[in-house]
Amino acid sequence: MAVAAVVALLASCGTQTVNSPADVTAGSGDSAHSGAVTAAEMWVRMPAVGQTVAAAYGQISNDTAQMVTVATVHSGLGRAELHETVSDTPGTGSGGVMRMQHRSEGFELAAGEKLTFEPGGAHVMLFEVDVLGLRLAKTVTLDFEIFGWGTLSVEAEVRELDHMNHEDHEQHDHGHDHGQDPLTGEAGDRLDVGALHRLDDELHAGILEVDSGRQVVADALATLEVIDIPEDFDLPALIRALENLDDALTNGDIELAAEWAFIVHDLAHALEPHHSH
Repeated sequence: MAVAAVVALLASCGTQTVNSPADVTAGSGDSAHSGAVTAAEMWVRMPAVGQTVAAAYGQISNDTAQMVTVATVHSGLGRAELHETVSDTPGTGSGGVMRMQHRSEGFELAAGEKLTFEPGGAHVMLFEVDVLGLRLAKTVTLDFEIFGWGTLSVEAEVRELDHMNHEDHEQHDHGHDHGQDPLTGEAGDRLDVGALHRLDDELHAGILEVDSGRQVVADALATLEVIDIPEDFDLPALIRALENLDDALTNGDIELAAEWAFIVHDLAHALEPHHSH
């Protein structure tokens, strides 16, 4: 893969407008090339409790006739980087140790290809975020430098992954949730996102309770075996993330466990709307 370089905007450029605040609001590129590089469904995840690191997800599509490279990303929130989730032992399936790393060379996109930023895959990391400012902003501008095209400015919606209501938290606190039947101990009809949310917050706050954390993971894996999963949901990715989270908890690696709890939390919320009240 070629090393990505940042290109200056050309003097002759066009402007795109869209109807959604989560899509591209302004993009400029080389008018000598046909087509455009566009973005859709971009959003930013609020940091976990006590943290200043956020993540951004969405899609970038190369609708031009040539190869381009999503080289770098910039944000007024602080330092921004392109990241990916990779296995230390490729080809081993769910047994490999997986970590998030900086994608310094960027992502190449062939003509007509789409890049999806998602939990457990490619994503944008935002560091040293002003959490209060982010919460008040509602939207964030992300500027992607596209080698071979120009700059793509995207207005991304800010979301707090706390969609479960107060009742959901009360159910979790008292052990009465849909993830597990409190009388039989059997898996319920809904993934307990509240428990996964709390585990994510605890790990990022430096709290490592191995036994209870592993129980949350075990309950989630058991629930996934009995509930209906939409065809468009990446179930293997969630299972792999839960298994890696369990390994990290077992080994007492709180930093790695926090990384995987972050991914599990996001994937669980992607599934939850299909099983909400």
